[in-house]
Amino acid sequence: METRRIWLRGGLDIFLPLFVYLLGSWGIELLYRALLPAELFAAHEAAFQGLENLLLLPVLYGMFYGLPGRERQKRSTCGGRWDSLWVIGSSFCLSRGINHFLGLILLPWRFPGYEEATAAIFREPFWIQLAVVVVAAPLLEELLMRGIVYQRMRVWSEDRKKAALGSSLLFALFHGSLVQALYAFFLGIFFAWLLEKFHGLWAPVLAHATANGAAVLANWFTLSGLSMPGGYPVWEYFRTGALLLAAYGIMQKMKGGRKDVRDH
Repeated sequence: METRRIWLRGGLDIFLPLFVYLLGSWGIELLYRALLPAELFAAHEAAFQGLENLLLLPVLYGMFYGLPGRERQKRSTCGGRWDSLWVIGSSFCLSRGINHFLGLILLPWRFPGYEEATAAIFREPFWIQLAVVVVAAPLLEELLMRGIVYQRMRVWSEDRKKAALGSSLLFALFHGSLVQALYAFFLGIFFAWLLEKFHGLWAPVLAHATANGAAVLANWFTLSGLSMPGGYPVWEYFRTGALLLAAYGIMQKMKGGRKDVRDH
């Protein structure tokens, strides 16, 4: 009976923030639909999603700082110039490498929901894309998924790997299509590793912003590997491999060149 109570409490602690986020999102969207013309909301749905994220930030921020000390990182190492550059470089290479890999196995064309999901974002003006995808989304999603969900899973499971896998799976489920879910799952594990590496949310937030910014820029400059439906030349395979190898090399450099700060 005691074990069941502990598991129920753990499940409530983990899923309550997700429920609050979903309830808040649905409530704000209902207000949008009630107060705004349908044509305006449909034309700028991504922009209103970014505003929704900003409105929910104070709620999740309060939940994060309301966590008991054992559920938050006890020491946070502020990122210096080189730490920030390593995080940006590894996130850029890993995110683009995964993106190109998914394109090489043609998942975006087997599951076209990917294009539908991104079309709403990429039809907005460039500055709105940056505000929504590079600023609002990383702040809210990292606060929720790594700041609250991952760290609560880590406490209740007492296992970093299980917490990283579990939180990344939830992170993937929040991204709709299969292509986006796979992309989010692998990046979610990387973001959790960065949180443990630097013991602060600044690292996964910066990495998430970099990954999203790279996607926005790739679309803006038509450099995305997912824009070519098959018939990839050999250099596309080399580019994908080079990006993934570069990400691995940078992560190894971060792992070996900086001693982790352990919880006391």
